[in-house]
Amino acid sequence: MITVEPLPAFEGDCILVNLDGSFILIDSGTKETYALSLKDRLHELSNQKKVIDLAVLTHIDKDHIGGFLSLLSDKEANIQIREFWYNTFKPLSTPIESHVSRRGQRIIFSENRAVSDAMDLTKLLNNKKIPWNISFEDKVVEQTLYKSVMIGNANIWIVNPDKDKLQKMSKEWLRQTGNLRHANPQGEELFRISLEDDENKSYDELTKLKPEIISSPTNESSIAIIIEYEGKTLLFTGDASQKALIYALEEWCRINQRPQSFDLVKVPHHASYRSTNFEFYEKFKASNFIISTNGIKHNHPSVAVLAQIIKNNPGCNIVFNYKDNRGCKYYSNRKKIPPDIKYQILLDKVEL
Repeated sequence: MITVEPLPAFEGDCILVNLDGSFILIDSGTKETYALSLKDRLHELSNQKKVIDLAVLTHIDKDHIGGFLSLLSDKEANIQIREFWYNTFKPLSTPIESHVSRRGQRIIFSENRAVSDAMDLTKLLNNKKIPWNISFEDKVVEQTLYKSVMIGNANIWIVNPDKDKLQKMSKEWLRQTGNLRHANPQGEELFRISLEDDENKSYDELTKLKPEIISSPTNESSIAIIIEYEGKTLLFTGDASQKALIYALEEWCRINQRPQSFDLVKVPHHASYRSTNFEFYEKFKASNFIISTNGIKHNHPSVAVLAQIIKNNPGCNIVFNYKDNRGCKYYSNRKKIPPDIKYQILLDKVEL
């Protein structure tokens, strides 16, 4: 049996995948996520003599990297991590130290991202001697559509990032480290526009909305993976660009002779309105969709994005890790949903 648990992670992602006792941890939420939910869950696994067979940090945003920093800094934590996947300057063959300010200041990557967090994670992984990117010969984790990586009995394909996304991220990282602090002008715009996606609209009105998409090099460089296990196919997207995912997934399906459907999809970027390409949900179908956010900081998830998911996947399960975000509330009470629209709301986990 496969169990997927989107642990409470504030505005972030922290997804625990159980493949018949083999565990994969994808992202770790904010630093506070560790005390909120991750620490106790990992303690349970440790008491059961389980290990994390693979941990994946999709990208360095604070709502994805933070829990790993707390975990690896906790001297009492005793969960074993057999392998860690993570892209930074070590696998990109560029010395981190050469880009640190000569005065030793803390370098902020953007409004909610810190290169310094990535540096701290690198040090913690090295100090704890956790194997890092060994499935890729200690090099970068990048797109592998033709060949999977075996983790236990699971096949894992990397669908993002490709070389172009990695190069853009590398240049952006270098540019940002030239400033002590870098403002993120898109951040405020993203939040402002997201409020226009109004839950006061009807379901039919929501299905007609078309966002203008904004992304960033950090999100676009997210590690996105497909896990195949016991005939089930699961897609974990990080915050990758859906335009890039569409192309990569079409190629993957063609090369590997797979249908354009999945048993589970982790919805990118917390179902943000301005980060969603609706074509993605028209082309690729799934039975289960994971939404990870409490909705407090950025007003996610978008009720319009959820409308597109439900419209294109009738009868699907929408799996939330918080029942109080606006998306869960809107689709739980069904006041604005036509009676013939079918879907189910699940909380905390899904079993496949």
